[in-house]
This record gives sequence, structure tokens and C-alpha cells, in this order.
Amino acid sequence: MRMWLSALLCAALLLAGAAASAEPVRTEDALYGFTACEVYESAMLSSVIHVYDHEYSGAKLVYVENDDPEAAFAIGFHTPYLDETDANHVFEHSILAGSEKYPSKDIFFDMDNRAFLTHLNATTYNSATTYQIASTSQEQLLRCMDVVMSCMDAPLIMKDERIFKREALRYALDDPESDIEISGTVYAEDVGYLTDVEDNATDHVLDALYPGEFASNAIGQAHVNYADLTYEHVAETFDRFYHFDNCLIFLYGDLDIDRFLELLDAEYLSKSPAQGTDLSAWADDPTPAGFAEVEAQVPAYEGDQVESASQIDYAFDLDGVSDVELAQYDTLCTLLNMSGSPLYAARMERGAGYSIEASVSKETIKPYLTFTMVNAEPEQRAELKAIVDDALARTASEGMEPRLLDTVVRSAERGAKLMRDSTRVGVGLAEAFILNWAWSGEANVFRAREQALDALEADGEQATIRRLAGALLEPRSTALVASVPTPGLAEAYERDLDKYLADMKAGLSEEGIRAMVDETVAFNEWNDSEQANFDFLISPEDLPDPTLPAYAKREVDGVTVYAGDTSMEGAGAYALYFDLSGMSREEIEYLNMTSVCRLDMGTDAHTAEELSMLVGEYTSDLSCTVLYPGEAAGEYHRPMLKVSWSALTEDFDTALRLVLEIFTRTDYHDEDALRRIIPMYAGSWDVAWQPPEQIAGKTAFCLVGLRADSFRFELDVNGQSCGDLIADAAMRITTDEGFAGTLAGRFDEAVRKAFTRDGVIFMLAAPAAERDGLIETAVEALDALPDGESADQAYALPDLPAKSMGICVDAALNCTYMGGDFMDDPDFNGGYIPFVYALNDLYTVPTFRFKLGAYTAETSHQWGQGTIATYVASDPNVGATVDALRAMPEALEGMELTQEALDGYILKAYGRATAPLGALNEVMTFMEFDMMGMDIARTQAIKSEIRKSDLEMRDEAVAHLSRILEGAAICTAGNEALITADADRFDRVVSYRRDE
Repeated sequence: MRMWLSALLCAALLLAGAAASAEPVRTEDALYGFTACEVYESAMLSSVIHVYDHEYSGAKLVYVENDDPEAAFAIGFHTPYLDETDANHVFEHSILAGSEKYPSKDIFFDMDNRAFLTHLNATTYNSATTYQIASTSQEQLLRCMDVVMSCMDAPLIMKDERIFKREALRYALDDPESDIEISGTVYAEDVGYLTDVEDNATDHVLDALYPGEFASNAIGQAHVNYADLTYEHVAETFDRFYHFDNCLIFLYGDLDIDRFLELLDAEYLSKSPAQGTDLSAWADDPTPAGFAEVEAQVPAYEGDQVESASQIDYAFDLDGVSDVELAQYDTLCTLLNMSGSPLYAARMERGAGYSIEASVSKETIKPYLTFTMVNAEPEQRAELKAIVDDALARTASEGMEPRLLDTVVRSAERGAKLMRDSTRVGVGLAEAFILNWAWSGEANVFRAREQALDALEADGEQATIRRLAGALLEPRSTALVASVPTPGLAEAYERDLDKYLADMKAGLSEEGIRAMVDETVAFNEWNDSEQANFDFLISPEDLPDPTLPAYAKREVDGVTVYAGDTSMEGAGAYALYFDLSGMSREEIEYLNMTSVCRLDMGTDAHTAEELSMLVGEYTSDLSCTVLYPGEAAGEYHRPMLKVSWSALTEDFDTALRLVLEIFTRTDYHDEDALRRIIPMYAGSWDVAWQPPEQIAGKTAFCLVGLRADSFRFELDVNGQSCGDLIADAAMRITTDEGFAGTLAGRFDEAVRKAFTRDGVIFMLAAPAAERDGLIETAVEALDALPDGESADQAYALPDLPAKSMGICVDAALNCTYMGGDFMDDPDFNGGYIPFVYALNDLYTVPTFRFKLGAYTAETSHQWGQGTIATYVASDPNVGATVDALRAMPEALEGMELTQEALDGYILKAYGRATAPLGALNEVMTFMEFDMMGMDIARTQAIKSEIRKSDLEMRDEAVAHLSRILEGAAICTAGNEALITADADRFDRVVSYRRDE
């Protein structure tokens, strides 16, 4: 997987370190070859961070010790990109195919399909490569850590070129008369980004900032540089980077740490003397100061929507700053992105009808700061630069409103406290630790974060903030880059590839052609063969019972209240569900449109700038969404708007009243603001630009599962029709003088009808001792809402979509979802679910990923929906994929299984079914399921039955699962040419592209 660390995680980490305090390093004897060199207590994370050196191997290890039941392991290597063949990314995929200790054709999928894990992945960045595991079983984590370490030590890729052909790319010739075809996992993934503006923009920024340097090399370019991507080139990655003195090992949770350290030392580190790994030969010199202005092309297809589709980046090199300063630049970006900042003021003064987002990129070889504008026109880059330069000059001269920094600090404290209300926390922390180490050499990212925020808090004169802003205006490498979608370039890419493959075949002799055919046959035979390894599995007998959070439902003064317990002290999660059944479809669409205005417009009590600060001070994760519980929900089978947030319990009253103010009292009659805001966000509502996987998933699941009516409702009131409505509004608001007032009136009417006390539901997960007081406060506040009006017309769900659909959007490749409902089967037994994962392992992955060349594919059960689901993503196929999906019942019937193999699928299925959701989120999730009509007792029974699966129930499992698969809904979303070529596979094909 290729990925960039999210700004949200970076911000959370910055904030989490704020309350940490360093202790003197303990002096102790070496423990299994490890010597403690730092102990660091973080009160806000409730963790102790231990840093160890392993002298013999040169490895460094970080252990974040706390009571989180979801433990984690990760290992990362410093792997700077030396070219753009994507060799590091290919090696990340290939190294996990198998090892000398655990021989397999693909040990990664052996673990992923059969182990009791909550997370297994690997990630390639420009500067580092990481491998991560998480589990609620220490024994399973330890065993899978052994597998991963064995792959780092002696991977089979170094002896077997077929792994490269599968994971990177291969040239196939089925017979002498056929055309040569190119495929491969990483190649398919990279092709999927061919027309992605954001992805291409990152590449363009690196090229402009660091011309001719290693730092300019971008990930994900195998689809462009396929001619230079060879097995020998990829194998050099191992020899160059994969030494233990070039790694950081990460452990997390309440571990029996001696067992982990002992295994690491005895099996690997004590056998691997330090190599003196020196990467200085690939280190760039400081980048010369200078300014580059570039307009770069992004491939697009003829007919793609390219108006207001460009991205503009104004980037500043940060190479040479300290890790503390880099953390402070993170905070500077957070401040500049807030309403009321100098950047906001500079935008408002120019009447700029677009947003500008500041961020720091730390996963690249050299860090940089960028100001980004999306949905732009290339000629806007001069205005963007002027606004940013003005904002930086103001900040350098005057600093910022002090309350902005206070808001960041409060948000930091709350965000860190709530961090444990997430899944796979250890995995997220591992990424941050490893990336910081790869860039700075420092293993403890928290120390720098703490020092950074402490210094900013103590600096009443804002000298640091002003200095950082001023430094950006001093001579350094900067670049102003417009990345512009260009129709026809995608087709040109495809023509060039076709010519390359045709020339390749034309250059072959008859013997060469026969040899390629023979190689293709031999590879396919190997690819179809079975070679798995299960030596790392724990016993299903050791699996714990499924847990159920404690909650209760009651009526309090006309308000339906769901209240649940949590062990998290001083914090809670909250949600309000408003009844929309008295509103028309159009009114609900206008209600959805108001979401683009909230916080960008003031209320009768606060300006937009004040609201932004208050939200940062008192709430986290404030969001809203529409949903429609199905018929099983009984009285709650109706359209709803859900508003949710988290807050410290001491701030609940303030936070609740702030939330209600934002949603019920926003003043939409500032017509100048409306003229600025509506066009700014119109493009993001265009379904043609939305990810194909999002469109395909929602459409397929309109027909099946617990949330079927919710997906149908969302696509109806928040889909292309709403996109058309806001696009029309964006045009009319600038040309029709009276339209802004009319639009404000429609917004007022929608808000008045939506936010009433009639039928309102309040949910909270909070400490038991505080819960009654919070409920009393909430009911009092909700009582002030008006009663509902008589409905002129009630909303009605639209007709069901076709059972199989193709949807054309602006995309290079495709995503397909197939879903069937197992909760509709009254005799369904949880023991059948492990057979779903057998199907995934033995059919789905090898068929779609290895044979058909899709980047990823998976069949799984979704217990929250009660469905069996298959998705295939970054897929160059349509017809072949749909045909293979429809062949699943036959594949299920033909599976050969042993009890040993089934035990592995039991572990996988149970790990999925019982994965922790977070201290607050788990309670909120179960309460919402209860409201939506899920049979909680039956769901828990099905989970428990997973552990009792055996081969004797094979026939009944196949019969039940086959009926579910045969009745499943299918939707493919993606490339128009590919979908229309295979339109006969669908009951209906539609296009959301704007040229239609």
C-alpha cells in the first residue's frame, strides 16, 4: 500500500505529547541484548514510552506501554526513493510473500486470511517503509511478529522471480496470435491513480521544489516507468536498505515485554551483526533557494469534467529545520487554517471564493509546507500566492489572535484524551514514530512534540510563531504549481502502452514468442498452485467470548434517550437524531446544502470566526449525516438527520448548546458570504468526482443489509440530484441578483422543519457517575426546540435500483461491490462465516488480484450490516470481474478444506467480528444498531457460533451461502469505456459524467 500520513493523525500526535514529561534514563543491565536509553511518561496517552538500543544488531526499539487491549507491533526501515520505478513499493509487497522460516506463496495473505488479527498491513512512503500488525491476543501477535521478522531477515523474493512478476508487473502472452498484456498488483494500483489530481499534484510539487534531487522522486509511478522496473532492480532494495541497523521496531499495549524482546533477540537480532548501513550516498545537499512557477498536466479522459478541477499548491521547503521546529510548523498550519487567522482574513478581504489549506508533509525525503487550493482554475495561482504571502507577512509582523492558540491547546488536550476512542491506535502511533525516526534519527517523536507545544504556550509574545512565518518569506526553495487535468492525455497514455507492447512483440523472434507463451503458462500454473503456511496460528479454543457494552433506553420528558457506560474518564460521545419524515425530498436536499455554510457563516450570537474557535475549544469530530432505519426499526423507520460529536464531560453543556446554535441559528442571509461559499464547495458534490468505491458500495447495499434504506435515502437526497442542485445554485447565485435571498429562505425553511423536538433521539456514552446529569442537561436544552409543523408532503423512499448496475464516473479503473444479506436467512449459523473467509482465501484473492490484475479484492462478512460482501478495487476489468463474482457459488462448492485450514478461517472471522471499536465508539455503535432494529441477541449468538465451526457443517454452509451469493446485488463504478463495453453484464448502466 502507498499512503501519506493524514494531517489529522499528525495533529493528534502533536497534541498528545503536550502533557508528557521526561524522566531520567534508567540505568539497567542489557535485557536480551536491549539497553534502555530513555523512559518517557505521557499522562495524556496514559502510556510510558520506552526507547531501547540493541547494540549487537544496531536496531532501535520503542515500546509504548499502556493498558490498551489491542496490542501492536511494527517495524520500519529508512528507504528513501532513489528513482521513480516504485521499486520500494514493489519490494514492500514482495517481501511478505514468504520467508525461509515460513515458506509460502504468500504468507501475508496466509496471516490476513487466517490469523486472529485486527490489523495487518504494510505501507510505503517516500522516506520509509513500514509493516504493522495488531491483535487483541498477545500470543497471536507474537507469532505473527515472528513471521514478519523472518520475512525481513530472509525473504523468498530474493530467490524467486515469480513473486516479482505477481506483485510488480509481468508480460503475458497466452498464445502466439494474442497481444502481449501487462499486469501486476503494484502496476494496477499505480494505474488507478493515473487521473487522480491530488496524487499527481504531489508529484508535481516534489519535482518543482527539488529538481534533480532524490527528494523529487515520487511513489506510485510503476505505470509510467514500467520499462525500467525489473526484478534485479527491485532486489537491490533489500541489499541496500533492509538491515536491522537501519530499522525501528515498535511495540504497543499491555505486553509481556520480556517474551517479545527475547524472541526478537534470539531469533533475529543476535544473529545479525550491525552492517554499518550508510545511506549518505543518497542524501541530497541542501536545496538552493529559488522560486519555480509551474503549470503541469494531469492525465484526463476526453469527456472528463475539467472545469474548476485543477489543484494549486504553493510549497515551501523545510529541509534543515529541527524536529521541534517541524512540529511547530504543524501547529502554525493548524492556526492558519482556522477562521480568524491572518490567512482567513487575507482571503476574506479579497473576496476569495475558495478555501486554502495549509499542511506539512513529513513522509517525504525532505519535509515541506504547502498551501493548497482544490477545485481551482490554473490562472488563480497568482492570487493564491498573493494571499499566502500577505498572510505570512501579517503573521510575522503581528502574530495571531491569542485565543486561536488557546483553542489549539484545548483541542490538543481533548484530542489526546479521546485518542484511545479509536481502533488500531498502536498502528497509527507506529507510523508516526517510524516516519519521525526516518527523517530525524530520533526514535521518540513525543519529546519533540511536547517541547514544541510547550514553547508555543509559554511564548506570550508569539515570537516563535512570528519567526516561523517570517522564515518562510526568506530565501528558500519555493514553488507555485498548478496541476491541470488535460483531456486526451489518459488516452495518449493507453496508446503509448499499446505501442510499447506491440513493439515488444514485433521485436521477438518466433522462438522468443514461443518462450513468452511458455513462460506465461508456467507462471499461471504456479499462480494457480497452492502453497500456504499455518505454523503461526493459535487455537480457536483460546478465543474469548464476544462482549456487549452496557446500555439502556428510556423516555425522559418526551425525548428518547439511549445511554451507555464507558470506562473512559472525563469524556463522552454524543448524538442527536432529528426526525425528517415531514419534509419533502427537495427540502431535505436544501437541508443538506446548508452543511457547506455552517461554520463559514455566523449565527445570531457569534461570528463565523468565533464559532470556529468555540468548536475547536469544546468539541471533537462534530459531523452530521442522513440515515433511514429499515422496517425492522419499527417506530424509527423514518428519515433522520444525525448530528454527532465528542466532548469532555465538564464541557458538555457548553458543547451541546454550541452544536444546537450552529445547526438551528446560522444566519444564511449574509448574501455576500453565500455568493462566496456556494461556488467554493459545489465541485465536491459532483458524484462523477467521488471515489468509485464509495459510489459502488452505497449502490450495491441499497438492496441488502441493515442499512439498505439508509443508503437508498443518502443516494436520493445527497447524490447526483443534490449535486445538480448545488451546481445550479453556484451558477445562479453569481448571475441572478435575487437568488441569494431566495436560497437563504429555502435554507431557513429546511432548518425550521428539521430541527424540532418531535421524535428527537439523544444518545450518549459517558461515565456512569456523570450520565444522569448529562441527560438532564440535554433534555432541558432540547425542550427549547420548537414543536414540529404539520407536513405538507412526507418524504418517500425512491424505487429500488436495479439489482446489477454499472455507473460511469471520471475514473481510470473500476471498483465493484457485491453484497448479500445473511440476517434475512432465519436459519443462518455463525459457523458458516469461516467458510466465507475460505472462499476469500481460495478464490477471491487469487482470482481477482493474482489472475485478473486488480489491486485488491476481499470477501468478508459485515456484521454491522448483516451482509456477505465482496469488493474489487483498482480493477482494469468489468465483464471478467462480474462473471467471476457470479461464479462464486460454484467456487464455494468446489473448495477443498481441512479442519486445520478451517481453524485458521475461524480465527480470521472471529477477529473481524470482535475487533474493538474504541471505548466510546463501541457503545455508540451498539446503541445505534439497537435503534435501527438489529437483533442484538441474535447477532451476538452468530458471533459466538463462529468458534464452533467444523467440517461437518460444510454442506449446509455451502447451501446457505450459495443462496445468499446468488441473490446478491452488484454494482461497478468507474471508467466509462470499460463499463459500456461490457454493459450486457448489468441490468442498467448510468453515467454521472458531466458531458452526458
